[in-house]
Amino acid sequence: MKPTKTLRKALAVTCENTHTYWSRAAIRVLLQDFSEYPEGHVLAALTRCQRELHEPMCGADIFSRIGHWAN
Repeated sequence: MKPTKTLRKALAVTCENTHTYWSRAAIRVLLQDFSEYPEGHVLAALTRCQRELHEPMCGADIFSRIGHWAN
């Protein structure tokens, strides 16, 4: 599934809010990986990252929060 504009924007905002800088290639791979999960779960995880992280995030920060919603 192709990432929606909403998901791409949410990831961009989350990166900006957490002072995270990734290459375009890394973002492309991450967005592909997100396609395995319901978009609502990914968006909720990104929102949690914005609220909880005070340092640059890594992919594991997002996926651990998606796992929270998937259980």
